[in-house]
Amino acid sequence: MRTPRGLQWVVLALVGGTALTLCDSVHIAYGVLEKTNASIAGQSWWTLPMFSTLSLFIVPLYRRFRCLTGARALATGKGELAFSSVAFLASYACTGPLGHWDHWLAVLLTAAWLVRLLRRRVRGIIFFSLLLAVAGPAVEAAISASGAFHYTAPDLFTVPSWLPMIYLHGALLVADLDGFLGGYAPSMSAWKLSPRSFRWMLNVFPPLMLQRIRIVSVGADFQSCRVRIAKSPLTRNLHGATFGGTIFAAADPIAATLFWQLFARRGVVVETWLQGGSVYYSKPARSALTIDVRLSDEDVASAVEELDERGRFRRTFELEARDRGDEVCARITTEIYVRKGREARDGHSAF
Repeated sequence: MRTPRGLQWVVLALVGGTALTLCDSVHIAYGVLEKTNASIAGQSWWTLPMFSTLSLFIVPLYRRFRCLTGARALATGKGELAFSSVAFLASYACTGPLGHWDHWLAVLLTAAWLVRLLRRRVRGIIFFSLLLAVAGPAVEAAISASGAFHYTAPDLFTVPSWLPMIYLHGALLVADLDGFLGGYAPSMSAWKLSPRSFRWMLNVFPPLMLQRIRIVSVGADFQSCRVRIAKSPLTRNLHGATFGGTIFAAADPIAATLFWQLFARRGVVVETWLQGGSVYYSKPARSALTIDVRLSDEDVASAVEELDERGRFRRTFELEARDRGDEVCARITTEIYVRKGREARDGHSAF
C-alpha cells in the first residue's frame, strides 16, 4: 500500500528530526559542541523541533531550486535511499570522535562526497550542495553568535572546517529524498503569485535590479503595473541621460509576465515571452522615468478566447516612458507571444 502523501511528510519530519538530534548528541558526547541551557542529555529543548522543521522544509526547498535550474529529479529507490541515508548519517556521526582531525577530516569527507556525486550525475546537485555548504554553516554561526551553543574548537571562524562537508553530504540525501517522494516540482509557469510576491520577484531579478529598474505597483487583478527607472550613474550614457537600453529593458518583461499571472490565476499554465519590439527616443531622460502598463478587459477577454481556440496568441502594446515633468522621453512598442504550457497544448501548434 502506498503511504499517503501527508503522512510521508509527517514521517519525514519525525524521523529526520530524531536522526539529526541523535547525531547532534554525538557531537555533545565527544565535546565537539556545548549547548546553553541544556536540559536532557546535554541537549536544549529547541533542538528536536528545529531539526524536524528543517527536515520538513528542505525537500520542498530543493524542489523549488530544481524548478529554477531545470534539473531533473533523481530516480531513487528504497535501496538507494537507504545507502544515501547511511552515508549522510555516517559522515555526520564520524565528526564526533574524529572532530579533532580538523582539515584532514574535511578532506576525507570532501573526497567521499565526490565519490557519491559521481554516482548521481544530475545537473543542479553540485550547485545545490555548494549553496547548502555555505548557507548551513553561516546559519549555525549566526545561532552560535546568539549564545545558544558554541563549538569547542572552531578553526573556520566560529565553526569547524569540516562542518560544510556535512552539508555537502546532506544535499545529496535531500536530492534522493526528493526523488523517492515523487520528485514533483511545479514549473515556474504554474506558479500563482500575489501582487506583492510578483513585485518582489521582478525587483530582485538581476537584469532589472542592477539597472535600478523597480516595479512600484501591481494591480490586484494583474491588469496594471507601474515601473520606475531611477536615474543612476550605473545607467548614464555619454550625455548624462539614462541609457536607452535600460529604458527598453524596463518595458521588456512586464506585459508578458502580467499575462503569465492572469492565466495562472485561472488555472491555465502558459509560456510567455517578448517576441519583438522597437523604441523611439523623443528626448533625453535626465530624471527618473515611469512606465505604466495596462491590460484592458477587452485585451484579457480576447486573449482568453484566442488561447482557448488556438493555444497561442500575440499582442502588441504601445508604452510611454515619462519623466518627472510628465513629458514623454521614449515610446516603446512590445510584441508578446503567449502559448499554452507543454502539458496543456492538446495538439495545438506551438507557433
